[in-house]
Amino acid sequence: MHDWIEVIEDGRVRQMRFGKRGGWQGAVDLARPDRPVFPYQRAFRGLVQTRPQLSSFLSIGVGAGTSLYHVRKAHPNYQLHGVEIDETVLGLAIEYFQAPTHKEADYWVGDGFAFVRSEMAEIYDLIFVDAYLKTRIYQPALATEVWDWLRAVLQPSGIIVYNIIASHYRAGQLRAFVRAGAERFASIVDLPVGVPWTSQNRLLIASDKLNLAGELKEALLCTDAAFVERSLWRARLRDLRGAVL
Repeated sequence: MHDWIEVIEDGRVRQMRFGKRGGWQGAVDLARPDRPVFPYQRAFRGLVQTRPQLSSFLSIGVGAGTSLYHVRKAHPNYQLHGVEIDETVLGLAIEYFQAPTHKEADYWVGDGFAFVRSEMAEIYDLIFVDAYLKTRIYQPALATEVWDWLRAVLQPSGIIVYNIIASHYRAGQLRAFVRAGAERFASIVDLPVGVPWTSQNRLLIASDKLNLAGELKEALLCTDAAFVERSLWRARLRDLRGAVL
């Protein structure tokens, strides 16, 4: 799938990227592997810590395996499923980035959105979509019908989390995608984690839980992230239902 995959060490940080000019797909701090390197990964880890002891997690796009690693750390008894379109990426994640082994998680190689429509998919409490190619999101991830496919394998009280890189949701395919999510779910929440008014990582969170934004604002304050990050998450998180997109 990827014609060039690099694993690079810069000091104590090991990183993976697709292509010599591609964006970084994942990283691990070798001295502090329990602390994610990238802000969006720290925010996702915070979200994981707000979830009660449930049962099942699906990651569409394994990358360096950061999400699976931190879900397993927070919830050792979770059933972990990961779907990665490139088998080489999966192997590197396990060998170099502390992704759970094949004994600790179940993995499939292929298209994650085909997977959720197959008989192999189960019902999940938490679904994370972090499906990127060299410099952009995997375009099938933004098809409006994806919401229906994901909802079909989501527990009634579960949540879906997307990693999106954008400055806003007000244009084109992304606008249509967010609107479609707002039509299907009781809550759709935006948590930007980069520099304001720039193209940045943002977590797009969907659930049928009412007032999810209010619940998360309080719960994120109780995570073990740095106080400054917890405060910023609380201040920047917003419910997109009814927002002008």
